[in-house]
This record gives sequence, C-alpha cells and structure tokens, in this order.
Amino acid sequence: MKKIVLLLTCLLFCGSQEIKAQPRNANTETKQQQAVNSPSPVLRQSPVNDAAEAASEAYRKERDAKDDVFRDEEVRQGRIVSTATERIFWATAFYVFVTAIYAAFAFLTLKQIKKQATNTGEQLEAMKKQSRTMRGTWQVMRRQTEAVEKQLEAINKQEAHLSAQVEAAKEAADMAKGQLVAMQSQERAQYQALEAAKGQLDAMKAQAKTMDQSLVFGTRAYLGIQSVNLDIASKRLFLYIENVGKVPAKDVMVVTEIKAEVPETKYQSFCSQQPQIQHWGQREGERRLQIPFLDRLGRTKVFPGSLRIPVMIRLDESPYMSDQQFSLITGGYAKFTMRGLITYSDGFHSGKRTEFAFRYFGKNNLWVPEVIEGPQIQTDPEKPDSDYSPN
Repeated sequence: MKKIVLLLTCLLFCGSQEIKAQPRNANTETKQQQAVNSPSPVLRQSPVNDAAEAASEAYRKERDAKDDVFRDEEVRQGRIVSTATERIFWATAFYVFVTAIYAAFAFLTLKQIKKQATNTGEQLEAMKKQSRTMRGTWQVMRRQTEAVEKQLEAINKQEAHLSAQVEAAKEAADMAKGQLVAMQSQERAQYQALEAAKGQLDAMKAQAKTMDQSLVFGTRAYLGIQSVNLDIASKRLFLYIENVGKVPAKDVMVVTEIKAEVPETKYQSFCSQQPQIQHWGQREGERRLQIPFLDRLGRTKVFPGSLRIPVMIRLDESPYMSDQQFSLITGGYAKFTMRGLITYSDGFHSGKRTEFAFRYFGKNNLWVPEVIEGPQIQTDPEKPDSDYSPN
C-alpha cells in the first residue's frame, strides 16, 4: 500500500509540472506578441538618436535570443516530462494489477491477523496506558536531569570564577602586604622626621614667644603718675600722667579715691562755729571722708615724651569740702591720702593697669608715695588688641 501511495504521488506531481509549463509558454508568447505589436517611438534623425536606436536594437536582439533559448529549453523539458509520465502510467497499471493479486492473498492473511489483533487489543491498550505513564515519568526525569546539569554547569563556572578571584585576591594581599611594610617604614621615618620638626617648631615657638615678649616689654606703653599738685587757692587737685614707654597709650581711664581721716576733737574745733554743707562720717572717735572719682580720656591718646596729661579733681564742687574742712587738710591736721588705678591699652594688649597711692603733708605741701594697702583692685586680665596677634 505504501508503494501505491508513492506512485500516485509521483503521477500527481508530474501532471502539475506539465500544467505549470503551459501557462509559462503562454505568457512568453504573449510577451513576444506585445513586443512585436508595440509601436516604436519616432525620434528625430540625429547621430545621437541613431546610436541610441542601434544600441536598443542590439539589446532587443540579445533579449530575443535569450528568450528563444529559454523557450527551447522549456519545450525540451516538457517533452521529457510527457515521456516520463507516459512510462510511469504503464508501469503503474502493471503495478496495480500485481497489487490486486497481492491484495487477494493479503485479504486472507488479514482475517487471521484480525483474530490475533482482537486477542491482543486489550493487552495493547494496557501497554499504551503504561507507556504513557512511563513516558510522562521519563519526561519529568529528563527535565530534572537537564535542570541538574544546568546547575552543575553553573557551579563549575562559579568555581572557576571563584578560583580566579581567590588567586587575584591572594596576589592583591601579597602586594598589599608589601605596600604595608613599605608604608610602615615610611611612617616610622615620617614620625621621626615629625618629632624632629616638632622639636624644632617648639624651639622656634619658644624663641618667637621670647622675642615677642621682648618686643612687647621693650616697646609697650607705660603710664604712671608723674606728679601730684594740690592748688589750695582753687581747691583743686591735679594728677599729671606721663607715658614713659615707646608707643602711644589709648583708652585711658583714671579711677581715683581720696580719703581724709581726722580725730573728732580736732574736727569739732574747726567745724563747730559755722554750719557745714555736709559733715564727714563719724566712726570710732574719728571723722572720715572717702570720695571716688572717674575720669576717661576717650579717644585721646597719651604719647610718649615729656608731655604730661593733667587729670583734675575739683574739691571745690564737693559738698563735703567747706573752707573749714579743707583747712583741716591743708593745715596737716587730717590724714589725707589718695589711691587709684590707671587702665589703658597700647596696641599690644588691652587692660593694662598701673596702681598708685600718695599721702599729702599739708604743712610741707608735699605728696609722698605710700604703700598701697587694702585688697588689690580687680580688673579684667590683659587681652591682645585687635591689631596684635601674639605667637
């Protein structure tokens, strides 16, 4: 039966090839007829047109020659196919006759086979079911095997990659170890150089500080009381400030406190006949007077040299200084002292200060320096000026 089907397929194929050859020949003949019947355009007679026409005619002849060859080849192939088809037909007829005889014998055999097939049908169905089950199991096992193979391949690749990374890391570690040893050596050398430089820097800082202090001490301003004068006629006290340094002093402020002490009996003998404006305070058999004064020079600077800056204290405006009370001081009956503080800055430091204390001897009209008693006057510590940065 398989051979019969094969012969019938060959017959159908040969017939289709013959049918296809006929339209191709018809199309070729139609194209040739159109080429013959199509009018050629009339061109103006000129050498260029003659050359073009000759070239076109040559191309047309060449194309016709190729078409003739192609048509002859198609005719030859058509004849071959027709002859082969005829021979196949007679061979097929003979084969069909032989097959009919074979079919008769096969019919008898088929009856026997059908009996056996009936007996083995149930077995075949069971085997088919078992085969399908086994096939499904095999497919699952195959997919699992493929997955395991892929995983194994990935693991092998990862292992190779990790091995390469381990080697690279080992090389990098060895290189880093060498670099670390070199860096440690450099660090020790740098530390030694740093220690040496630090010692030099400390020495230079100490030297610079000493030089700075020498500069400050040698060129700073020094303010003090050059002299004190009490004008008895005007009842005014003058303090003359002098700068014995080498730079001007600024922000000068003078704080002065005068103090008078006289026994009660002496005070009463001088001040009992005429009423006074204000009496001095009484304490332990004495009369005492203590008055503070504050003078600011503002932006006036005290330059070094022979110029003396006077600071005036007007006792004549004090309600505690009547003529009788003032005579206690000028006559030498009262202990009259003066203490104070001068604060200033000189461009190096602000908050510089100079304390002073004097006692007046009225009979001699003389001011004598006195030991500064009592607690030290508290002021802010010296600070560098805005235009000076010490090392």
